[in-house]
Amino acid sequence: MALWVGHAWSCHADAESVLRQALPDVDVVLHLADHVRLWRQLGETAVYAALPRPGTPGLLPHCSSEASDAAMSAGECVFVAGVGGLLVPTPVPFGRDGAGLAVRWEAYDADPVPPHRLEGLDVAGADRRLRLAVHDAIDGLGDGGWVDAWQRQSPGATHREWALPGDLPDRVRGLVVRAGSVLEVTEAGLEHADGSASAALAEHRRRTLLALWSAATEALQIAACAGAGYLAAQSRRTRS
Repeated sequence: MALWVGHAWSCHADAESVLRQALPDVDVVLHLADHVRLWRQLGETAVYAALPRPGTPGLLPHCSSEASDAAMSAGECVFVAGVGGLLVPTPVPFGRDGAGLAVRWEAYDADPVPPHRLEGLDVAGADRRLRLAVHDAIDGLGDGGWVDAWQRQSPGATHREWALPGDLPDRVRGLVVRAGSVLEVTEAGLEHADGSASAALAEHRRRTLLALWSAATEALQIAACAGAGYLAAQSRRTRS
């Protein structure tokens, strides 16, 4: 959502027109368009993404404990840096057997973010750390047969059509896709670890996979925010 809104703003288009592309698997989007419109009216040029988790706030802006808890619980939020403020998504199944999916976006106050926190994000460094984490996980797990088994049960990350704007730099796009794919496979592996032959082996596999999950989460967050900054810069060049 952060990248698609940035894309719309850089093209001077109505951000509401891209929400379907940003959230293709969501049937109903609640309380999002009005906040995005307000942010634009207040002069914001970019929407950034944070992927906080307990003990690691990442790029989450300084905010109240209520806002922080909500973002940590969701594992994600979007925010603006100039006036401050963030939105936290909550999935809400509906319909027969919960087949429909709505996402409700709750707004919270947050402090403005100093520009230096979002400028010059090291996409190449995050990519390098993720690649090293993948190799470390392969070495740490060791059991190729087990790895093959849980990868076969992953949601087919390598075949996914990623919903990303076409004007992202290749390096940013590549890292978003790579980090997202690693997260999907890693989450499937964490579920599969519960079937290990012993509790000690299950714990070892979980620790190894959690380290990889953390590296992929950091990489995805950095790539998304770098992409948002790039799109905002394109918008400024167009206006000038």
